[in-house]
Amino acid sequence: MTLRALLRLLFAPPAPAGLGALHPAPATALAALGSAAVVGIVGGLVVPSRPAGSFQVLDDDLPAFSSVEVWDVDQPVALNVHANLPPRVTIDAPDGAQIRTEVRGDTLVVRGASPGPVTLSVAMPDIERLVLWGDTHARVRAVRSQDLAVTLSDSASIEAVGVVARLELVADAYGQARLHALAVEEARVTASGASQVDVSVGSMLEATVVDSAGVTYRGNPEVHQVLHRGGRVSPAP
Repeated sequence: MTLRALLRLLFAPPAPAGLGALHPAPATALAALGSAAVVGIVGGLVVPSRPAGSFQVLDDDLPAFSSVEVWDVDQPVALNVHANLPPRVTIDAPDGAQIRTEVRGDTLVVRGASPGPVTLSVAMPDIERLVLWGDTHARVRAVRSQDLAVTLSDSASIEAVGVVARLELVADAYGQARLHALAVEEARVTASGASQVDVSVGSMLEATVVDSAGVTYRGNPEVHQVLHRGGRVSPAP
């Protein structure tokens, strides 16, 4: 893409479908932005402020990744994850947001700041690990994994649909895992604080539950449980 075409793309009026698929801008193009307010960074791309009050960025030129970590975003994040698709990230955020995504090894890392809620849509070929912090609420679709590891901290939550052979889930503080639509063969769950887990298990459930946390299971698995200070494990009503 020529510099003239890139600048025309960056400063064109926003279209209803968003900015479209963009690639990292060369240093000369970034210098031409002058004092324009930076509202987003995706895969190294800097996006100038737009008068519409919100922006959407699509990055579909990413290396493959199988894990997602969402850290340090100071506003609620709606995370939509779709498996069995080529890697792609879409960010929808208010004007003034500064959201950065980067792939480290096999992990997509998301962090940044925003004056309002952020919607993050992620497509990936396979899902092996999700690490969610803060007020992040994830909806995961079309999971087909041998192994899936999930960590929920603060008030993070997850819903998932699909099939997993082995699930390892750690939830603390106010984490919420609503996994009754995820068919799991074997699950190992550690829940503490006031976290709540609802999971469907076929053959075996190992649960360590502490404080006021609770684990509810569906199915007829063999259950091994360790309870401390009021933790509970119980079949779904």
